[in-house]
Amino acid sequence: MSGPHADRSIAFEAIDNFRDLGGLRTRDGGVIRRGHVFRSGDPRHMTESDYAKLTGDLGVRTILDLRRPDELEDVGVSPLIKPPVRHVHIRLVQAHNLESVVRQTQSVGSVGAMYQQSLEDVAFGRNLTFALELLSHEENRPALFHCSLGKDRVGVLAASLLAVLGVSDGDVATDYAMSAQAAQRQAELRAKNETVDSKPNWPDWVSAAPPESMQHILAFVRREFGSMEGYLQSHGGDATLPERLRDALLDERSS
Repeated sequence: MSGPHADRSIAFEAIDNFRDLGGLRTRDGGVIRRGHVFRSGDPRHMTESDYAKLTGDLGVRTILDLRRPDELEDVGVSPLIKPPVRHVHIRLVQAHNLESVVRQTQSVGSVGAMYQQSLEDVAFGRNLTFALELLSHEENRPALFHCSLGKDRVGVLAASLLAVLGVSDGDVATDYAMSAQAAQRQAELRAKNETVDSKPNWPDWVSAAPPESMQHILAFVRREFGSMEGYLQSHGGDATLPERLRDALLDERSS
């Protein structure tokens, strides 16, 4: 891969799908500062070496955990996470358990429609806005946000942030599609480990990371709210939040 996406992935021993949002360019000539905001899959299995790299080399201060409460209860959080690093749980998806998620997913028919359904949920929107508010504050950065795989909940949050910063729809979609390999690995692992009786009835498309799904939700937001800024304001965001995010995370902006 070439261009602004080429060198943003960062390898860890036991954290999958990890990358820096820094380096992406905006429509007005700005560039997102490197080393401020990262995205990944679940880091709960990270090694001591991973934690040293995460908090030492990358300086991560805050970890935003987007998983459901039942996921935290079932598999927990890495025991390595300790002060001064903050672990902040932000529940994006309001379904109470995996079965509820599967049931909702079966009804929509595509990844983009699934994400739109999430954005239409008021609680999801308010919690997404809260996550962006946290990222706007210097004391919380560098920050990592993650869910289980780093594709769906993380993908929508990343797309929302990138849209506010002024990144093109094409680059937002390309960033999201970088999760395709991680999604495939997870699907293969799930198929290997689940019995016929325990396997959720996931639609086949759930494991995909089609770039057009991001195009779909960005178009939805513009159609219904005018812009991502409008979406955030409609879900409790301060009117200054978009500009504060740009001031915090962008370099080389045109006047």
